[in-house]
Amino acid sequence: MKTCFGHFLAFFLLAATATNLQAQSGSIDLAFGENGYVKRNIGNGGQFHGLLLQTDGKIITLGKNFSPAFKISRFQANGENDNSFGSDGTVTFLDISAYCLSGGLLPDGKIMLAFGKSPSSSNNQDELKLLRLNTDGSIDNSFGLDGSVVIPNTGILNQCAERIHVLSNGDMILIGGKAEDGNAIHVVRVKANGTLDESFAQNGVLSINLTGGLGKIMSSFQAPNRIAIATTATSLNKLSVFRIFDNGV
Repeated sequence: MKTCFGHFLAFFLLAATATNLQAQSGSIDLAFGENGYVKRNIGNGGQFHGLLLQTDGKIITLGKNFSPAFKISRFQANGENDNSFGSDGTVTFLDISAYCLSGGLLPDGKIMLAFGKSPSSSNNQDELKLLRLNTDGSIDNSFGLDGSVVIPNTGILNQCAERIHVLSNGDMILIGGKAEDGNAIHVVRVKANGTLDESFAQNGVLSINLTGGLGKIMSSFQAPNRIAIATTATSLNKLSVFRIFDNGV
């Protein structure tokens, strides 16, 4: 698993530098990292969950392991560790139990992380958690309570907030679903301050019901105001692609 993650991460880092290739198109950029590769050991059961590209060319990777722990790393445009970020280029969050992690770059350069949070035993609600980081990887304590916000009743159960799209005004659209017996994709719009935008769809949440099980969710923002979403019906071997407006209509 460690080896698989290393190569998977290296592939994405190579893709991130594709625009800087000076040699023949499609060749490996040997000036990046070590002979064109950067590898990072993320720990037992390491998984790659996302890639963010800053406007200055720096690369942020999102990963997790079975500890459980989230690991957020940042690299210079040439593949070297960015030691101004976290500890030796990596920020680690321990004891976070969630299968999926997603992130987005905010207009001011801060980093928003999103993931499902296990329902508390007291209220048994589906909860979505947001965590905001400063540009140096430290927690932004000006956001919510000690840098985080918990939003209940989104339908994104403790597993998968799989995609986050940051709008030009700082609002965010998050897309996820239930990994446990779930057949619906849930789209949530959150204001820049972390509160649910209840003007979006039905009290801030748009639920799209599917049949045949729910597979991996992928999405892409289409300017100026649309989002394309794709997933698979796992028991039917079918691909579903649809498009929504960013106001939930």
